[in-house]
Amino acid sequence: MTKDSAEEKLIRINCDRAGAIFSKIWGFLPGTTYNEDFNILQLTGTNINTLLSKGDDRATDIKANLDWSKITWDIDGTVQVPFTQTDIIDALAVTDDTLSITLSDAKANEIETTAGYDALVINDTVTLESGFARDAAGNVATTDGGSHPESPVDTSIVVFDLVQGVSSNHDGNSGTARQFDANTNYKIYVIFDSDAWALNSTPQLTTNEGADWGRWTNAGALGSNDQIILVGDNGYVDAHPEGPFRPLDDNCVFNSTWFGVAVHDTITRYYYSEGIQVRGSGTAKRNYWNPPGQDMINLTVDLWTGHPTDMRGPNGMDHYIQVMPVGVRTTQGLTQGLI
Repeated sequence: MTKDSAEEKLIRINCDRAGAIFSKIWGFLPGTTYNEDFNILQLTGTNINTLLSKGDDRATDIKANLDWSKITWDIDGTVQVPFTQTDIIDALAVTDDTLSITLSDAKANEIETTAGYDALVINDTVTLESGFARDAAGNVATTDGGSHPESPVDTSIVVFDLVQGVSSNHDGNSGTARQFDANTNYKIYVIFDSDAWALNSTPQLTTNEGADWGRWTNAGALGSNDQIILVGDNGYVDAHPEGPFRPLDDNCVFNSTWFGVAVHDTITRYYYSEGIQVRGSGTAKRNYWNPPGQDMINLTVDLWTGHPTDMRGPNGMDHYIQVMPVGVRTTQGLTQGLI
């Protein structure tokens, strides 16, 4: 037997690698979401990062590597909308398990104005035929086909939406509804109204059917591996709703092992200042001084029972963002309003 040449070895390695990659990408999983504001279709799967070539990164547009004849948007089970590459602005492997596809305005308008359309939250689905996924070398996946409706529940995420007045309703991997599990690492999002002086724990009119509010239990299972994130529903939260707009920014975020997580208007007053907070006791709070420095006006809602052992989280001071990440609310069955 003769030795392989260097070129033959390279070809063989590439072929073996392609087989390994696409046996792992056994399909784009249920978890497809669509953001109407930005025309972004997100597909979830496994090892999406392997669609990137050497030298590529998360910002590399890989739309030319994908076969757009093998994806359709099925509207209400009656209309199948096909795609071509010209319909796509870009396709990005933004995480190891997420492919983000930005549609052109024309394509988004075509889909959104078709009778029966919904944003993948009721009857609409995205269907992939095997062979949609390819890498730059032309290696084609054989197991990426399927029909993908709205996301399944992600039990490692919990959302308390104090704008829409709803909260996640799943077992958190504990086996009991709305109960934290000590073996799960959570991301817990608490959404505050950026503008209005309100904390809602009653479902609002814009909430999707079936969503409701409920406190979670067993917060003592939460610890240093669980991240609590305060979110403005429309940018920075206003510190003082009765006066001029004064945004709570990223410079005054606090956390502690026991007391809680807070965002306030000044670094000197800590937890007893104007702002928003989630205490270890489970109380979400919004407060301001009226008049300044005299009477503290408070709104409170109870999120959970029990007390976390550590509220600092694994990501340091990353406890405050100004918009919910795309698709998170969808994974909780909370698809109306912000996604």
